[in-house]
Amino acid sequence: MDILGIGIPELLFIMLIALLVMGPEDLEKAGRTLGKWLRALVKSETWQLLRKTSKELQDLPTRLMREAGEDFPTDLRADLGAWTQSIRQPLEDNQRAINQALSWPPPTEDKAGNDEPPPTPAPATDDDKEPPAS
Repeated sequence: MDILGIGIPELLFIMLIALLVMGPEDLEKAGRTLGKWLRALVKSETWQLLRKTSKELQDLPTRLMREAGEDFPTDLRADLGAWTQSIRQPLEDNQRAINQALSWPPPTEDKAGNDEPPPTPAPATDDDKEPPAS
């Protein structure tokens, strides 16, 4: 939380210096006076107008986008969607090719045309061995 570039540690340091310079009684009077001044400022019409203007400026981009979206022709939206898809498809194909080139070991193609690696054989167990011939 920074107010005018002053964070909490700086604010605590300023309050400590004010306490040392003014003393507890004068610091209480100064705090009370500052509080009354801030309350009067916040309740003033100028401050209310400033807050209202600030809120309108924050909402302006959203409002403009909403108004522009209502006037945007639907056929132009469809054209824009098709154009976006025509760009997206080659990019996805390139990404797939890069990912495939970077994978190790490269996938082997079996007779069925699958790009999956062949299954690894299971390790031999004692049950798989033939008993010795007598």
